[in-house]
Amino acid sequence: MPLKKQTSLYKKSGIYALIDPLTKKVRYIGQAKNIHNRVLEHKNNFKNKKGGSRYGNWLRSLDTCFEYMVLELTENLDEREKYWIEFFNNLTDLVNTSKGGEHYPSNPMHALHRVMCRMFNSKSNAVKISKNLIIKYNNSCHEERRRLDKIANKHLRNLKICQAVD
Repeated sequence: MPLKKQTSLYKKSGIYALIDPLTKKVRYIGQAKNIHNRVLEHKNNFKNKKGGSRYGNWLRSLDTCFEYMVLELTENLDEREKYWIEFFNNLTDLVNTSKGGEHYPSNPMHALHRVMCRMFNSKSNAVKISKNLIIKYNNSCHEERRRLDKIANKHLRNLKICQAVD
């Protein structure tokens, strides 16, 4: 689907599907507060051949970019994403790694991890260290999370300064 024709509709909150251009089967279900921007991120991942797990492997296997469609416009993202993943899991082989409803946490540590994944190859030491910190963070008590968030905020500020210089 051409993005330009659908932009006003797709700048809304809802559930979308990525479709394999060869088989025309739904391969990935996602949620977004702004579907247009999220699909652009997926297209950028395709262009740069980025992404981890089954999703990344699928993107890298494509010769031409995926297609997409909006399944439903909704504010109830978690519940509806779970519904659509379950629905399509019965019909096709999805590359989703979760059952849905697990949108990215917005804390500084997870934000830093996402930046690291965008900046470096998924096999780089920086991304491996970042993944280990996320595991540590998720298993930490409240005080330790606060400490790690302060460190992550410091690194995010430094990365923004470096990007501004470039």
